[in-house]
Amino acid sequence: MTMETGAAFSHYINDPVNIYLITFVVFVLIAYRLLRKPVAGWLDGEIAKVQEELSIAKDLHLEAEQLLKDCKAKQEQAEIEAARLLEKAKVEVVRLRDKAEADIAATIKRQEAAAAERIKLYQDKTIKEVRAAALHMGLELAKKKIHERLSAEKASTLIDTAIEGVPEFRKIG
Repeated sequence: MTMETGAAFSHYINDPVNIYLITFVVFVLIAYRLLRKPVAGWLDGEIAKVQEELSIAKDLHLEAEQLLKDCKAKQEQAEIEAARLLEKAKVEVVRLRDKAEADIAATIKRQEAAAAERIKLYQDKTIKEVRAAALHMGLELAKKKIHERLSAEKASTLIDTAIEGVPEFRKIG
């Protein structure tokens, strides 16, 4: 059996595929033994880096969620404030419109009163002017008629006396 075992073993050794296989297995074992620690250390370092980046990402995610909550709260507060300001502005608009309407009504009333007063003054002035003109025409006509019927001296005295007796004519003349 030993001989047979030796012959079988030599048959395996003489086959180049088996030699390459044995060499490859030995190489892998040596490489594994020599490179296992450095590769494992490098992989552990990469794993640690990834874990650290994941931790940072989780922290950033939590911070972003908190910021989002804060922003939503601020947005809600801003919307409430905007609604309050809008309501206040609506009330102010109504107040200003009512005040403007009251001011316009008061201004119109004052202008109507002033216009009525001016109209009354112009009416009074026109009436006085018409009366004065009528009186003046009447006196001139009377003067003419008196001159035709009386002597010049009597007529002049009579006219002067009549003029002094009419106060409106004194103001005109």
